[in-house]
Amino acid sequence: GGSKKTENFGEGDFWIIKISKDGKTEWEKNFGGKGDDHLRTLALTSSGYLIGGESRSERSGNKTAGIEDGTDLWLISINERGEESWQKSYSFGNRDILMGTSVIQSQDSRAKNQDLTKGILLGGYTQAEGRIESNDETFWMLYLNS
Repeated sequence: GGSKKTENFGEGDFWIIKISKDGKTEWEKNFGGKGDDHLRTLALTSSGYLIGGESRSERSGNKTAGIEDGTDLWLISINERGEESWQKSYSFGNRDILMGTSVIQSQDSRAKNQDLTKGILLGGYTQAEGRIESNDETFWMLYLNS
């Protein structure tokens, strides 16, 4: 057993831990801003990991991607050591919720020591911010070229 060793930047952060085969913590990282951020997905890429969720935080803490409207999608690419490669946010307006992430890999077996990620497929829904109405959810899929 253990406990969280990193401090939060705001109400809620993305918290990710890499654990070795023998159960020891190799590293742990927090990603977040002053607002409320929720981690929803983790996907393995050829160069590390892609973590994603939604954010209500402006640029603050270690969040460098801005926010446009309400709750935005927030994606972070990290390497195998947990070091950030990039972060991006996406907004469909209102409250955007990420429900799934799939990494599309290249089939090029000759590309040794290269990032084989061709693209990223995201899925989720958008709904009215702060109020629940009937028929207010819009489901979406987003494909990002790498």
